Amino acid sequence: MCSSDLQPHALPACQFTAQFPDYGNAVSLDNNASLHGIAITADGAVAGLTPAFASGTTQYAVTVPFLTQAVNLVPTVSAPKVHSLVVTQDAIAPIPTASGATVPLTLPAPGATSQVTVAVTAEDGTTAATYTIALTRLAPSHDDALVSLVDSAAAFVFDPATPSYSPSVPLALAANYTVTPTAHDPHATIQVNGTTVASGTAVPL
Repeated sequence: MCSSDLQPHALPACQFTAQFPDYGNAVSLDNNASLHGIAITADGAVAGLTPAFASGTTQYAVTVPFLTQAVNLVPTVSAPKVHSLVVTQDAIAPIPTASGATVPLTLPAPGATSQVTVAVTAEDGTTAATYTIALTRLAPSHDDALVSLVDSAAAFVFDPATPSYSPSVPLALAANYTVTPTAHDPHATIQVNGTTVASGTAVPL
């Protein structure tokens, strides 16, 4: 609005009123419900996911050996805060957890597969994502074959079809004579003279 009472050579005086919308002090909540990582260990060793983890991939498979005693899952979220992070295995009650925390899983029966889901709800309480892992435990192997049996004196040549040997070892090589058995099945147990040994390890006789 401008005044009409003007003096000579004077500019009119005007008043303006500006109005701005009131957006309040509300803070926008994060809608990121993705996972940054999924780590699974079997007896403390890393059990690799198939395919390799990627935040946008939601279905995985992992296989653990028959002799596995314990399997753990560690999910890590991408966002600084989420509304909830829940792990569910088959018909077992859901387990609320925190990002980076270890969740013990139940071992499936030998030869069986268990379904594990990791459900993330974003900080906004609405956006959600679910990751699924098919956890399989191998059935016991019946493979008791050796792929190699090497002796330190090279006194015999190994043949997988020959179960017994009677090598003649020169006296000069007898003092530190060893044999090194290697199993075909990496999870098989090897015993030499009643003592359990690791596959591929030289054993004194």
